[in-house]
Amino acid sequence: MSLSLLVVLVALPMFAAAVLGLRYLVGREQRMLLARARQLECTGCGALLGDQGVALADALWERHVQHVFEQKQAVKQRIVRNLDAACPKCGARYQYDHVRATFAPVEVSLSFESRQSGTNSKLM
Repeated sequence: MSLSLLVVLVALPMFAAAVLGLRYLVGREQRMLLARARQLECTGCGALLGDQGVALADALWERHVQHVFEQKQAVKQRIVRNLDAACPKCGARYQYDHVRATFAPVEVSLSFESRQSGTNSKLM
């Protein structure tokens, strides 16, 4: 049996199984978050958070991180994401609580928002 045939018959399937398994494990948390967001109503207005709420939080967080990196400061910054969903209707913000498997309201001040306005007044 040649080495190339051995690689094709043994190593390649093992590599594919490892990649697919890792992909499943990484996506599991995101799937759980989306499933819970599809069931949760906003505490402020009663609208469902859904996929749109998670996507809105992703967009807000991306904008926040870009703004932080654009500020040329000599200080090293530690960034911890604490925004997992935002209500598409009223802008209320939520963080996913892994212990209770639900979302909890959270006050988040993002770097691109002005300090005078409320946290929910400048969504996008």
